[in-house]
Amino acid sequence: CQGAVDSDTSSRGLLRAIHALALEPEHFNRDFACFDGVRRGKAYDAWALCNEGKTHLNPNELATARGTVAGILRHKPARDLLTTPGARTEVTVQWKHPGTGVPCKARLDFLVDSVLADLKGYGTANPREIARRIASLGAHIQMAHYHEACTIGLGINITQVLVLSYETKAPHDTALVELELDGALAIGQKRREELMLAY
Repeated sequence: CQGAVDSDTSSRGLLRAIHALALEPEHFNRDFACFDGVRRGKAYDAWALCNEGKTHLNPNELATARGTVAGILRHKPARDLLTTPGARTEVTVQWKHPGTGVPCKARLDFLVDSVLADLKGYGTANPREIARRIASLGAHIQMAHYHEACTIGLGINITQVLVLSYETKAPHDTALVELELDGALAIGQKRREELMLAY
């Protein structure tokens, strides 16, 4: 139904806004615009034309995105990570799976030195709940895919894989959780390899 489409579009727009403010704040005004009003009529049409190609947010979405990122940056380990000199964000990588030759592609949220990190809107800063979300949603498989993107596609030896979980509701708590290379990541790698061989 139309409402479901609008809700999905709004949700995705908010997610993109949070990622942009956290990872590439210098490009936010280039890629996003906020309209305070009903999205119909001549005023909106004129505004939309001037902001064509941008993600359109309403004031509540913009406030939520800014509040969420403020919460992320209040978390010292997350802030220190995201402000590390030389970090790369939104990195697109293409390579071929070494066992099957299947073309692969990944877009990495954050990469610096030998550290790989991904932002997740899990809505909790509880490490146990984050671990459950990672397992149930298959994020360990996704991070295994990203890990191979780094090792095979970029030639980088990754020594630490992190998930940054944030809350979009106040108080916007944040947590950094590590996927141990010989633990959760190894399980993800095994399952991903099974999926690749069955592809």
